[in-house]
Amino acid sequence: MNSDDFSIQDNLKIRRKERGLSQQQISDIIGINIRFYQRLEAGERTLNNTAARIIVAIADILEFDIHELVNTPSVDEYLQNKMAFEQLQYEAEREE
Repeated sequence: MNSDDFSIQDNLKIRRKERGLSQQQISDIIGINIRFYQRLEAGERTLNNTAARIIVAIADILEFDIHELVNTPSVDEYLQNKMAFEQLQYEAEREE
């Protein structure tokens, strides 16, 4: 594992916890299997930091939001949708 791979993997867990998200939530947001994500955090799978840098650079050059470029919802959108759904569930349970 090279230092670029380590820096991405090392930061995944830290940033996820800072945002108060579970591994399952991250997996759901980006549409991957939770086990794959767990392996990324554990260092059992690697990410190509060079590819990530290229995608970010292209997004900057083309003035794209990175989420638009890779067509994934943002974490904030995901959390808003999840909270709205949970509120609907809560209201439905109260009506029963």
